[in-house]
Amino acid sequence: MSPNYSNEELKEALDSMLKDSTNREYDARHIFGHGKPDHELSMLQIITATRILDYRDLMVGMLLY
Repeated sequence: MSPNYSNEELKEALDSMLKDSTNREYDARHIFGHGKPDHELSMLQIITATRILDYRDLMVGMLLY
């Protein structure tokens, strides 16, 4: 787990990549553990989700200035 984000935040970040999908199950079929609530994220998934959240936080910070 990332020291800055909870497991739930990380999973939500990964799910955000599918926000515009019209068929989430089909589009996520290659994502390891997708749709399994008890899935423990892989290190690659943690890194990817952390980058998504760090970028989001950076962009929000830039909008505040």
